[in-house]
Amino acid sequence: MEIEKSRLDRIFENIYLVLFVVMALGIPLVFTPLTRSVFEVNKLLVLRSTTIVLVLTWIIQRVLYKRNGIEDDNAIRILGVSWRRTWLEIPILAWLLTSVLSTVFSENIRISVFGAYDRWEGFITTFNYIVLVVVCAKLITTKRLLLSIIWSVVVACGLSTFYAIYQAHEGVQTLIETFFGYRGINWSIDPTMRVFASINNPVHFCAYMGMGAFIVLGLLFYYVRLKHDMGGSSTLYNKRTGLLFIILSACIYCMFLSYSRATWAGFLSSSALLCVFVVKLYASETIRQFFIDIWVYCLAIAVYYLLAIFSLHRISPSFFIGLGSLFLVLAMLQFFILDFKGIRPKLTPRFSVNLRTIGQIVVFFGLHLLFLCSPLLGWAIPLWALLGLGLANVALYWFADPSLRVSFSRLLVLFLFGHLQTISLTLSTFIVVVTFLIGFYILGIWKNTNDTVLPETKEWLLGFILITCLILLLPDILSGVAKVIGRNDGTNPAFGLKVLDNANGKIAAFQKEALGKSARKSMWRSSIPWIEDYVVVGSGLDTVKYMYPHYREPEYGILEGGHNFTPDRLHNEYLNTLATKGILGFIAFYGMFVLGWVLLIARGLFQTPNKPEHYLLLGLTAAAFVYLAQVLFNFGVVATLYLFYMSIGLGLATLYVYTTPIGFMSLFKTIVTREPIDVTPSSENEPGDHNEQ
Repeated sequence: MEIEKSRLDRIFENIYLVLFVVMALGIPLVFTPLTRSVFEVNKLLVLRSTTIVLVLTWIIQRVLYKRNGIEDDNAIRILGVSWRRTWLEIPILAWLLTSVLSTVFSENIRISVFGAYDRWEGFITTFNYIVLVVVCAKLITTKRLLLSIIWSVVVACGLSTFYAIYQAHEGVQTLIETFFGYRGINWSIDPTMRVFASINNPVHFCAYMGMGAFIVLGLLFYYVRLKHDMGGSSTLYNKRTGLLFIILSACIYCMFLSYSRATWAGFLSSSALLCVFVVKLYASETIRQFFIDIWVYCLAIAVYYLLAIFSLHRISPSFFIGLGSLFLVLAMLQFFILDFKGIRPKLTPRFSVNLRTIGQIVVFFGLHLLFLCSPLLGWAIPLWALLGLGLANVALYWFADPSLRVSFSRLLVLFLFGHLQTISLTLSTFIVVVTFLIGFYILGIWKNTNDTVLPETKEWLLGFILITCLILLLPDILSGVAKVIGRNDGTNPAFGLKVLDNANGKIAAFQKEALGKSARKSMWRSSIPWIEDYVVVGSGLDTVKYMYPHYREPEYGILEGGHNFTPDRLHNEYLNTLATKGILGFIAFYGMFVLGWVLLIARGLFQTPNKPEHYLLLGLTAAAFVYLAQVLFNFGVVATLYLFYMSIGLGLATLYVYTTPIGFMSLFKTIVTREPIDVTPSSENEPGDHNEQ
């Protein structure tokens, strides 16, 4: 029976692998002008056909297993059917049930079932995404299958970058047309201004690249740790990591070529969190402390980005005081969480150290706020003062207690990524970013006392930061070179790369547009009465275009440019959900499903701090966070939604393959009651199994 089971397992594993690879490659790459909807309908065809075949194959597998008396490990029986738990059954059922209710009570049931042209995000597509999450969580049960599917996603990202780079560079187009007689299909008047590859819009292509970049980075760190733990061929390791870093660099470059402000905000905020995890700058005494620490740091990132990126402190003095004070509180709170032993249960002699650190954080961030507000106040802070301020703080913490260095390193990496995308705009910003980078390198990487962080991991992390800086500086670098060799007369962009100057212009206009009037803000305002009218279950799945004329503001068409009076999305997925699915759908999806997944993944990160799989979870989580951040200002399409749900499903599969699973309620009880958790791998996944790959 064991031989028969292993044979069946291998057969079905290969079938699943082929289907998942077809999905991973087909969805981002497939499009054709033979259909009226060039992109979405063809990508949906790949998604639906592969998931249908996956489910049918799964049913056949279950029938064969039942006939041969084979039972799954870690399974429950429901109505005589064996079911291996995904650990998110209740949230998934709530998501499904609220989608059914929103469809049944829809203002247009037909649209809510099939979806509106050309998004097609009715109940059928929603159910398709639910099935995708479930089949990933339940069918990916081996390391070989998991890593092969992740590699297929990485390859798809790499192939997408080739087409994007082809679109962006006229010289490459001419070269390929000359030698191969092939001219690619361009779907805009001038694709060299902003690329989109085989995805229908630069905004969504940028999001796809941002999500893919983190999956690539997670896989790279996985192999770095695997090489250390298991040994193996240095040649194979170098080839893998070298290829992955090339694809990573191409993904970040293509993000810049298709620049989307929302995606870059999500990418940079996720990068700050990823750096904290990679170099172990977080509390890890207990899981409860771990959860609180990460939650406070995420809030600090969000508040700081409202200041540094969106410049909300310019709205009024009250916004400036409120946001600045809130960030200071969060900055000091994260210090106390990291150093909680020093203030418990009495104010020990370390209290003087704590007071000194609080004062230093207040002074440092207070001066930093002056830098943020200097354009508003009309002040010009000398560059030597900015540089001296940063280096003085680094010097102070050089000799400080390690716990103080950890706290300050987290602030430095937060500040670093908060300003990174504006590095090329002014010399003062460049100096500030370089100062933060030097400080983070010295305190967070070089002086890091955590000996579980591998030197190779630190090197690759620094490489990731530096390549991002280099790409953001590329327009200025190329323009400088062009002027030196006489190729730029001041009217043409450097070397004809209009796409780079266009991206740079978008960065320069970011804060101005965030504070000014826009069609997007008009959409958001129109959603308020809409949500009030359909507060429980919404107006129905995918009914935005159908319902929008009832709530459209008179000025919307003017702000949009007079060419589009009825959008099909509100350019905020959270408002889309509230308007079309109501508060029940919002709670079921974000409050139960997404939050439940985040808690399970966070528990997995806590459970595997020094194992290769830790970085797979980290990359998949960062990819999902990019999507969740960018849809604050945009919405999902098939390519980005597929990768989001794939990241969720692969995260659940990673938990099952590498760790001991734990239910959502058990995890919640552990956090609240401070009970310890088991941190041993599941019995069927011994550490030596890493050698499979």
